[in-house]
Amino acid sequence: MEKQEIIEEAQAFMEEVKKIFTQRPYLLKRCPASPNVDFYKMFPKFAYKIANYQDQSYVYKIIASIYYFNPSESSKNKSLGISCKEYHKKNSSGSFEKRFLRFLNSDSRKYMFDSNNVLKLFKLLNNENISINYMNLFVDLWLWGDAIRDKYACDYYSINIKDEENI
Repeated sequence: MEKQEIIEEAQAFMEEVKKIFTQRPYLLKRCPASPNVDFYKMFPKFAYKIANYQDQSYVYKIIASIYYFNPSESSKNKSLGISCKEYHKKNSSGSFEKRFLRFLNSDSRKYMFDSNNVLKLFKLLNNENISINYMNLFVDLWLWGDAIRDKYACDYYSINIKDEENI
C-alpha cells in the first residue's frame, strides 16, 4: 500500500473503532485479553485485510486494543515518541523508559500485540492524560521499521538528526 492509501485506511478504521467504542465499548476491552476475539465480526469491512496482511494485520488489533484504554485522541501531529517523552517529563520512571525501549526493539507487530507491552505503555500514557494521534500511530505501525524506530527514539530523546549529521 502507498502511504496515502494507508492514511485513508487509518481514517476508515478509526471511524469504525470510535463507533464501536461509543456503542459497545466492552468489545474493545476484550481485544487484548483474548487473542481469540473475532476481529472479523467486529470489523467486517476490514476482515479481508486483517486476514491477509500477515504482520500488518496486527496494526488493526493493536489500535483497537489500545483505544479502549486510551481513547483521548490528539489532533496534534505528534509521534508516539513525543507522547512518551511527555510522560517521562511528568513521571521520570526508569521502568517506563525500559518499556519504551522494549517497544522500539519489537521486530514484529505480532510481538507487540502478544507481549502486552504496548498495552501497558498506553495505559501508562492514559494515566497521565497524554493523548495519542491514532492516525499517525496507525501509519507508523503499518510502516514499522528502522526509520520509524529512529524517529520515535529521536523524538523521545530530543535528538535532531540534522544536527547529528553535522558533527
